[in-house]
Amino acid sequence: MQRICRHLVLSFFAGLILTGCGLLVSSHHKIEDYKDIHAAAEAGDLEKAQQLLRADPKLIFAKDWENLTPLHLAVLHGHTNLVEFLLKQGAPVNAKTKAGITPLHFAAQTGNEENAKILIEHGANVLAIDNKGWRPIDRAQKWHHPKMEELLRKYGGNRTPPHFPGPKWLSTCNGRKDPEALSGVVPRIKVRQIVKSYACCCV
Repeated sequence: MQRICRHLVLSFFAGLILTGCGLLVSSHHKIEDYKDIHAAAEAGDLEKAQQLLRADPKLIFAKDWENLTPLHLAVLHGHTNLVEFLLKQGAPVNAKTKAGITPLHFAAQTGNEENAKILIEHGANVLAIDNKGWRPIDRAQKWHHPKMEELLRKYGGNRTPPHFPGPKWLSTCNGRKDPEALSGVVPRIKVRQIVKSYACCCV
């Protein structure tokens, strides 16, 4: 419960900051959607995740208010050992958030090549398209991860999938990304990181 409260407090302040930048973060979250398995995945607590899944294997499919699964969170926060464990337990490798983001999109965005390789080896779709029309390789490019681009290109991630609308490139400010690119992810980002990385968008 303490983790949930801390999580909601951070989300509230992040919403206040980003609203000033023109991005509104919904506060209509159902606390019950954020389960202990999500907290364990976010924190990289492998032992806790193992314990929870032994008690209830179906938690591997649990979704929070943004449809983030434990695998999404483990990838987003770079917990490779947990990523491997969740995949072995049958985590849906191509699950999508409400924003259409897959775990591989997160791996590409954060530049974590090891996680990307693991996901691809378990069947991740390198041509998955999110709600902005972005493939994983598009996120790697926008977040300046050339090695990740090269890796995804090796697996055919630069091919054009059927009915591909093309990425809806967002505006930048002094070379930094528009905070809208974090839609669906903002509640996971610490307030001080938002201020440091996106302050220019409020000028």
